[in-house]
Amino acid sequence: MNPVIRALLEEEIRPGADLDQCLSQIEQLVERYRDVIEPPRGAGRPADGLHLDETDTVLIADGDQFRGPDGPSLRYLHRFLAEELDGHITTVHVRQFGASLRDDGPAAVDSRRNGPSAGLGCRDEIGAIGREFRLMADPGWPAQAGLIELIDGALLCVARGVQLIGLDSVASVESQSDAAGPDHPGADAVTRLLRAVLSEIAPWVLIVTDHDPGHRQSVAVRGDGYRAWQLVYNHALPVLTLDACIREDSAHLQRWARDLPQPSARTAFFNVQAAQERFGIPPLHGLLDAAELDLLARTVESRGGRVAYTRTADGEQPSSMDIAWLSAVVDPNLPDELRARVLLVSQSIMLCMAGVPGISAHDLIGFTTRDDETEGTGGNQAFDRRAPTYASLLDELNDGRSLQHRILEDYKRLLRARARAAAFHPTARQDILPTPPPLYAVLRSNVQRQSTVLCLHNLGRDAATLEVPRDRIGTRDDRSFGDLISGDTLWPHWNPSGNAEITLEPYEIMWLRL
Repeated sequence: MNPVIRALLEEEIRPGADLDQCLSQIEQLVERYRDVIEPPRGAGRPADGLHLDETDTVLIADGDQFRGPDGPSLRYLHRFLAEELDGHITTVHVRQFGASLRDDGPAAVDSRRNGPSAGLGCRDEIGAIGREFRLMADPGWPAQAGLIELIDGALLCVARGVQLIGLDSVASVESQSDAAGPDHPGADAVTRLLRAVLSEIAPWVLIVTDHDPGHRQSVAVRGDGYRAWQLVYNHALPVLTLDACIREDSAHLQRWARDLPQPSARTAFFNVQAAQERFGIPPLHGLLDAAELDLLARTVESRGGRVAYTRTADGEQPSSMDIAWLSAVVDPNLPDELRARVLLVSQSIMLCMAGVPGISAHDLIGFTTRDDETEGTGGNQAFDRRAPTYASLLDELNDGRSLQHRILEDYKRLLRARARAAAFHPTARQDILPTPPPLYAVLRSNVQRQSTVLCLHNLGRDAATLEVPRDRIGTRDDRSFGDLISGDTLWPHWNPSGNAEITLEPYEIMWLRL
């Protein structure tokens, strides 16, 4: 047995408890699953690197994302993946459906009591998706899950083909360290314990944690990729992107992104803008002032969303928002063509940032929050999404004039462009260039594979120009750049200083190969 397991139990997780009994239970679990867990083709170990690249993207979907008359909801999700996203998405995270991978295990919704939600489909449907896409799941342990129950649930998910384990609920695990949250040392120790157990039996599995990367040290210190987790949610990204798009000013986003640690070879950010209809507002450490947070909250509420508040020493602060990302980020009075462009600018920011993108299925199909989809009772938690029928979705997607068609086709164009450039490898270098307020520029570079891409975004309603210093462009003699998205060639104006001046139209995106 890995000596790390004994050390963690003895020193951090279960001091004073019956250590031998706990070790014996863990050993029994490992032996029980050893013969049923099979490594996927090309499986690696976290110690060897992240084993993800620029082609990897995660689709975040609900089990009842779509519905229809001819089978469970997950079957329609599988159809959507196969018919619309084959070759564009590599991993699927079916939210809050870890219990469907388990025969009789506890979940956030106790499956022993209630069973899986009617009409979703269970193990067979998840298995069918898993044969074509990598699976991610949060086992969804109940509030007072014990340590052995946590390990059992995670290993059972792995036995069902899951290759990325989300630890959104690890802080709820009952231990003698009394972990109070995902940043408590006890929860961190539990994560390292699970990593040690997985290294014994399924070293290829990646752990995705909910640690708050607002603490700059979280990636550099905790996430060595070998002892603990490999991917960490980038919590500040959605709210700062939303702020930049609403105010047409990326200054705060630039300042925050410039201060992020560079990726390591074994860890990366998990960049998610909104997991379906909700995203949290983490402590922003002074990045947004009270007036800017208030504008953010009032804008979301005016666009049909709901905002939850937390009382702090400085008064009430918004803590989470229930709203579809499209509704939050886009002025509903804009014509569909511009609505699609604004959404895609915001999504391009996520796609080009260092890390692995987690894409909400809502954003791919242009889902919006409507007034009749929020209930008047139950406070901020009463948000009721009605899944569209798959037939109605196809009607929208096949209509070349529809908002849904524009968004999905242009989104897939971004995904294809991203997969073609090694500069978008999750661990490739990232530099944030200074720009005028409406613009946002990310320079990604992969020296080993000789790939550099300059990603430019105009968040404003007016054309804007930026000056790119010659030393950022490199030593190449070419006076033009190819746009990975459109395939067009850009001939910038070269000023007397030798710098390139590039003008972007309203809500325009360019990914320029340098």
